[in-house]
Amino acid sequence: MGKREENKKRITKKILSNALDLFVEHGFQTCTIDDIVKGSDIARGTFYLYFPDKLTVFETLTEKMYQPIVQILTSTLEDLKANKDSPFSHQIRYIRTAIELAIFVETQKKSLPLHFRELWAAGPQGEAIRNWRVKIESLAEALIDTSIEYSIIRPVPTKMTSFAVVGATERVIWGWYQGELKGSRRVLAQEMAALFWRGIEPSSD
Repeated sequence: MGKREENKKRITKKILSNALDLFVEHGFQTCTIDDIVKGSDIARGTFYLYFPDKLTVFETLTEKMYQPIVQILTSTLEDLKANKDSPFSHQIRYIRTAIELAIFVETQKKSLPLHFRELWAAGPQGEAIRNWRVKIESLAEALIDTSIEYSIIRPVPTKMTSFAVVGATERVIWGWYQGELKGSRRVLAQEMAALFWRGIEPSSD
């Protein structure tokens, strides 16, 4: 990577990092481009060389936070479709997925408040986060549908169950972030996956 590219990468990182701090502390609507520029130690004109507006900065931050989650869930769905074996092996895959998500979420500890602060906000920032949430819910629903199709789990209302899974997971993440839940991320993820599995595992009859 040349010096010019390294400088562009450094400035982009500085803008995103400072904007994240401002959005988390003060909220998207309150912050201005001037606030971002001042904290990033760049000229206003320089900002526009990297981002056309404040919303694009926000959307870039949310993509970094949510796209890996979408990729993990997509990979899990592909694995389930490619390997129609025993329910036990799929239970292990779900636990592995939970651990992968927990490991990633821990890397996002600085960004997490952005999700909870802006999720239900009126305006484009709330819509941006809710669009990602819908993608995650849709993947959860597809995982549940596929598991029912392969008799991995018992039939359940898929959309309602996907809402329950995503909503409960959000609450657990917030509890972990706030220090309400003790234990390692791996143990919490395993317990969460096992709890859901017990609720939807096939009947033993």
